[in-house]
This record gives sequence, structure tokens and C-alpha cells, in this order.
Amino acid sequence: MSLLSMLQAEHGNLARLLNVAEGELLKIENGGDCDRGLLRAVAEYFREYPEQCHHPKEDLALARLRQRGVLDPGLAEGVAREHEELRLLNESLAHVLAGVEGRERGELGAVLRRFIDRNRDHMQHEERSFFPVMREYLAEEDWADLEFDLFDRADPVFHQAAENRYRVLLDAILAMEERRAAGSDPARAAEVFQSGAMDRLAEITTVARFNDLVAAGLLPGDAHLRPESERGYVLERGGTPIITIPTADEQCAAWCACFYLLGAHRA
Repeated sequence: MSLLSMLQAEHGNLARLLNVAEGELLKIENGGDCDRGLLRAVAEYFREYPEQCHHPKEDLALARLRQRGVLDPGLAEGVAREHEELRLLNESLAHVLAGVEGRERGELGAVLRRFIDRNRDHMQHEERSFFPVMREYLAEEDWADLEFDLFDRADPVFHQAAENRYRVLLDAILAMEERRAAGSDPARAAEVFQSGAMDRLAEITTVARFNDLVAAGLLPGDAHLRPESERGYVLERGGTPIITIPTADEQCAAWCACFYLLGAHRA
């Protein structure tokens, strides 16, 4: 999976979380009670994941574009300014959610609406202005260098503790998608997500273990992970490459492949 594809996939995941938050906002706007625990988890995810994982990836690409001399200074400044605005909005949301339940319904609704709308606007802005520049001006060797630098960092998305912390959000997304599927397509709703698949992440410490779980049908997708070189691994299906995972860390590669299959299964 290229860095650009990864950023686009992460935007998709963040958008799905915003949909979950909007579901709680609609409860507030209709005079009902929202799930503050779920909203706190959303706020925590948006505070930690973008800052620790998503924005650093974008920073790598911005730095490379700047080196190439093709980066509009206004674009870089705009992205940085929006990131700071979103950080402050998240702090505001967390502050309101920390208040006594029921006392600040109006304020919570207003802050949550702005949080959702501004995050959506920001991602759309990046997809219209920033991502096309990456696609046009970054060459294959740029992607290879950036992806290797990225994957060989310590990244909390590949650690069990972080996965457990975000589990409540993953469960909420799946539940929402199942309800939507049940309302629009009974046949699709009958498809059950592989039971316990996320719980098996702790078992995946090697590429061999990942391949064994896929072969046993305990992870979705008929795929196989193999080393490509000392700089990475390839996830393939029927001998056809699906994604390249540019890391020398075997467990990191296995976890990335697992998240890819789980994400593709839910798409």
C-alpha cells in the first residue's frame, strides 16, 4: 500500500468515525441522550491517531515536495493551520464532554457539529489540493523512500495496546455498518464479520503465523504474505501482488497486512 493510498484509506476511516459521531449528534439535536462514552472515545482517537500517525505521514510528503521545489508555500501553511485548528477543536470537544452530563447539551451539540464539519472540510481540502500534488510530483523512488522511513518508525497503530484502546470505535463502526446493511440489503446483512478476528491480532507475531491464520479461514481474504527484499514484504492473492509493505519488521508487516484484510472485508 503506497503512502498516498494509506492516507486516503485513513481519511476513509476518519470519515466513518465522523459518521458515528454524527449519529450521536442527531440524538442531541432531536432532544435525546447521546453516548458520551462513545464520543469521548472518538475525541481520544482524533486527538491521538492523527497527531501520532496520520499527520506525520503528511509531513513526510510535504517535506519531500518542498525538497523538489514544487510545493506552494500557501498549501503547506494552509495544511498546518488546519491541523492546528482541528487540534484546538478537539480540545474544546474533550472539555465539553468532561462536563456534567446533561448540563451542557446545547454547547456539546454546537461544538460537536463544528468538529464534524471542520474535519470533513479539512479532508476534502487535502484530497482536492494536497493529494493531487503528491500524485503528480512524487516519483516511484520518492514513495519507496518515504514508505520505508514511515514503516520503520515506532507507530502505535501496530501495537496491541493501541488496538485495544481503539477497539470501542471499531466496534461502533461495525455496528453502524451492520445496521445500515440490514436496512438496505438483507443478503449483505446476513454476512457476519469473522468472529474474533480483531482479538487474534495478539497472536500475529510472525509472517508465518499470519499466513497460517489466513489459510485456516480465521482472517478474511485468500491472501499470502511473503518477503520481497530486505526492505519489505508483499501481500499477494493467487500470485498477484495486492500491496507492498515497506518495512523490515516482520511483525509490523504482518499486522499491516491484517489491518488491510480486515479493512477490505468491511469495505
